[in-house]
Amino acid sequence: MDEQYESIKNKLKKLLALAERGVQGEADNARKLLEKLCKEYGVSMEELLDENQLKRYYFDIGRNALYKDLFVQCYCKVSQKYSLSFYKESRSKISVEMTALQYAELVSLFEWHKANFNKDLEDMKKNILLAYCRKHHLYSDIKPENDRELTDDERKRLIKIMFMQESLNDNQYHKLLEQVGKK
Repeated sequence: MDEQYESIKNKLKKLLALAERGVQGEADNARKLLEKLCKEYGVSMEELLDENQLKRYYFDIGRNALYKDLFVQCYCKVSQKYSLSFYKESRSKISVEMTALQYAELVSLFEWHKANFNKDLEDMKKNILLAYCRKHHLYSDIKPENDRELTDDERKRLIKIMFMQESLNDNQYHKLLEQVGKK
């Protein structure tokens, strides 16, 4: 599991235990935070207490097929299953049966990974053009006047671009016309 991702399920369980067994002020604070999280994820306290109760939850994952695939991976991680049986509500909405704790964890996990995936995707879009141009020699032979030292971030980006360049196809462009006037 990603280091930056803290399981919402464990957090809710700990807060629930603290709300039930904690000292007065501690228990009150835990219950308030738990109620806030329940409201944020659209689950009730009763649903959290009944870990065996399955309910149909709805997700708007968007129309991007990549998001659907990412959602399935997150669902399988949370549910400990190898596949997903779901009911398709529309092109962008699906519903699945799960417990309230699983739902809260899945919402948190999917939203985090969706945002993180989009960040990586945008970074790759910026780099793919440069990798492509380097692979197919579509760059100027003129050296820049600025001969400054590269920053660590620029070096890391250049390494990413070089690895990406190696993964691209080796198709070659062939001129269709020879130079006019040559005999």
